Amino acid sequence: MRPLSLCNQNQKTLASLQAKDFDGAVQSASCALRDLKRDIGSFDGIPPADEIAGDALDQCMHLNKVGCSISTDATSPFIYDRGIILPSTMEDGAIMTTVLVFNAALANHLLAISENNDRSLKYLHRARQLYQLAHEGQDIDQNFLFHFAVINNLALIDQSLGDAESSQKSFEYLISVIMILITQEQSAIVSQLSGFLVNMPFSIKATAAAAA
Repeated sequence: MRPLSLCNQNQKTLASLQAKDFDGAVQSASCALRDLKRDIGSFDGIPPADEIAGDALDQCMHLNKVGCSISTDATSPFIYDRGIILPSTMEDGAIMTTVLVFNAALANHLLAISENNDRSLKYLHRARQLYQLAHEGQDIDQNFLFHFAVINNLALIDQSLGDAESSQKSFEYLISVIMILITQEQSAIVSQLSGFLVNMPFSIKATAAAAA
């Protein structure tokens, strides 16, 4: 695996996302995945969660403070739209694989939303598949932000695809996790997850905001 080359390709994806060039982001992210597959010989899934040390994924996510801000309506659902940065010093293959797959999912998701046409369905299905792959086997106890970002965005995709039941179950699950964290007085973690409260019922938002 060539860590620096993959990090540079990932940076191109992030630059396209921030420029709202979502088609370019999809192409760049796809190129990164092809390079990854070529370097490791095969690409059958994400490495086991126990290969990722601590909250390393969340730490990478905190490096990016700029989202794409694609929603102009304040009442629109909250989409986690920040691509994940890979530091140039990153050599952990498990983290790199997860990040590259997540960013590819995000690029397809945002392209589907921005185009809002017949082709959007294809991008939504692709994004859903990639989000699920990125989330496979990840430990919520170590990377809360990553876990919430994936489940939240999957719920929004299910909603767009007309699968209201799956979408509702995902949001209810996130609510249950928030409430457990509040009960355990984990205010620092709840504060990090505050953006996701937009998609939750008002009563839950008020309780969580008070805890934060």
